Amino acid sequence: MFINWLIEVLNMRYTFFIGFMIGCGIWTTAYTQENLRLNLDLLFQDNYIKLPKDFSVDQDTSQTKIYVDKFLQKAKKNRDTLKMSDGYYMAALLTSNQAKTIQYTDSIIKLTKNISDFNYPAKAHLLKARVYGLQSRAKEAMDQLVIADTYANKNNNIDQKFKARYFIALYKSDYDELEEALQSFKEVAAYYETKFKEDKRYEYDRIKSLYALAYSYNLNKKHDSAIYVNKVASRLSLATKDKTLYDRIIILNAVALYNQEKYQSSLDSILKYQNLIKNGQSSVGTRVVADYYLGLNYKKLGVDETAITHLKKVDSIIFTENYFVPNRRKTYEIIINHYKNKGDKEKQLFYINRLLQMDSILYKKSSVTYRKLNKEYTTPNLINEKEGIIKSLEKSKQHTTILAIGLVMLSLLLICILIWNNNKKKIYKRRFLELINQETNPKIIPNKDKARTQKPYEFEISQIIVDDILERLRSFEENKEFLKPNITLQELSNEFATNSKYLSIVINTHKQKSFKKYINELRIANVIDELKKNTKLQKYTIQAIAREAGFNNAEVFSRSFYKTTGIYPSFFLKELEKNHARAL
Repeated sequence: MFINWLIEVLNMRYTFFIGFMIGCGIWTTAYTQENLRLNLDLLFQDNYIKLPKDFSVDQDTSQTKIYVDKFLQKAKKNRDTLKMSDGYYMAALLTSNQAKTIQYTDSIIKLTKNISDFNYPAKAHLLKARVYGLQSRAKEAMDQLVIADTYANKNNNIDQKFKARYFIALYKSDYDELEEALQSFKEVAAYYETKFKEDKRYEYDRIKSLYALAYSYNLNKKHDSAIYVNKVASRLSLATKDKTLYDRIIILNAVALYNQEKYQSSLDSILKYQNLIKNGQSSVGTRVVADYYLGLNYKKLGVDETAITHLKKVDSIIFTENYFVPNRRKTYEIIINHYKNKGDKEKQLFYINRLLQMDSILYKKSSVTYRKLNKEYTTPNLINEKEGIIKSLEKSKQHTTILAIGLVMLSLLLICILIWNNNKKKIYKRRFLELINQETNPKIIPNKDKARTQKPYEFEISQIIVDDILERLRSFEENKEFLKPNITLQELSNEFATNSKYLSIVINTHKQKSFKKYINELRIANVIDELKKNTKLQKYTIQAIAREAGFNNAEVFSRSFYKTTGIYPSFFLKELEKNHARAL
C-alpha cells in the first residue's frame, strides 16, 4: 500500500548525529487546491487514499498535514487499529515538538501492545528511543531500544532488529564499550549492504551504516580501516542525490589521517569540507571538529598563528552554542601554552578562566570526565597558574583590589574543594564500614534505589510458571551460576526452559531490578563476601578480581561496584588492607 511506502520514506530520514531529518521533497505546483480537495474526498470513500505519485512529507507543508489529519480521522471513524497507528506515526514525524512526538508514540504503544503485528509496537518504541536520545536521556532511550528489540525478535522483523542494534551500538560507544560497538556496527553495515543490493531504497541506511562503522574504527584506533570504509561511504554518497552525510564523511576521514600523522592530507580534507559547505549548513559538532583539527594540523605543520586562529574559533563556538564536550579540552591547553610562551599574560589569564569555566560545566555533567583531565592542566594547577598571573599583573598595573578579591575567591574555592574531598572520604569510609559489618549475601545485598511498587504483569503469566522461575532463580543464586561471564537474558531463559519475556518480568517484579542490574549486584555481593574472607584474593589486581567476579573488564566491574555499593573497588581494597594491618 502507498501508506506503507510513505511511512518507510519517513523512517529513512533519521540520523543519529543531527536528530530528526524529516522531509522527502515538497508538493509540486502542478497539484492545485482543487486537486487537493478531490484527493481529500477519497479519504471518506470505502478505500483509503490514493495520493499523487510524487506525494511526499515536508514539515512545513500544510497540505501534507491535512492529508495526515484526514487519514487519522478516517482510521478513528473505522476503528482501524493499524491505520490509526500509521496515522499517529506520520503525525509524530511531521511535528517538531518532541513532547508531541512522545505522546503520539505512546498512543501507538497503547493501541498495539496487545496485538500481533509485524511492525507495531516496536516501530513506536524505536521512534521514542530516538527522541530520548536527542534529549540526552540515555537510560530511557536504551530501555525503549531493548523493548523494540524484544518485539522485533518476537516478530522476526529483521529491519527493526538491526535498527535497534545500530542505536544500541551508539550508546555502547558513548559508554566506552568500543569493541562491542564495533562488532555491532560491522553486523549492521553487512546487513544494509545486502539490503541495498536488493532494494535501492536502502541507500541512505547503507551510507549511514558505513559512516558509523568508520566512526567506530576511529574510536578503536583502527585508522586504516576507518579510511577504507570512508572511501566506500564517500563513493556511495557522491553517487546519490542525498548528500546528508557527505560533509561528515570528509571530516571523519580527516580525523583518521591526522591520527596517522598525515597532517597535510588531513588538512586538505578539511579545506575540501569547508569549500563544500560555503553555501550550505553544517552541524555545530561538525564545525567544531573541523576547526579543532585545522588547529591541530597547522600546529603540527609549524604554522602556529593560523593554528591558534582556528582553535579560538573552536572556543567561540563552544561558548556561543553551549557545546561543552571533554574531548575539546586540549584546545585551551594549546592556546594557554601559546600565550604563555609569548609572554601575553592577559590572554593567558583569559583562556585559563575559560578552561576553568569549561571544567566546572563538565564536572557538573560528569565527575568521571573531571577525573580524567590532563594532569598538567588539572584545576588546582590552573588555579595556581592563574594566581601567579594575577600577581604579576598587579605589580605592573597596581590592581590590588582586583587581586585581593581574586585571592579570596580562589581561597574559598580551594576551601570548598577541601571540604568536599573530606566529606567524600567520610562518606566512602562509612559505606565501607557498612559493607564490612553487614552480612553480605548475593541474595540480600541492599538495593539503594527507591523500592518500586509491584505492578501487575504486562503479560498474563500463570502462577505455576512464576513459581518455577523463582525456584530456578533461587538455585541459580545458590550455585553462583551468575559468575559465568557474558551471561544473557536469552541464554538464562533457555536454561530455565522458559522465554526471555517471562524471565525479565519475574526479575523486574520480584527482584525489583533489571536483568543486568540483578546479575551485576549478585556478582558484586559475592565478590565482597569473598574479599572479606580471602586475603589472597585481596592481593589480586582489579582486572583479576573483575574476572573472578564474572566481569569481562575492570572498567565495567568498577562502575558496577560503585553503583551497587557507593564506593570504588580500589578504595574498598585499600581499606581492607588497612584493617588487616591493624589486626596484625
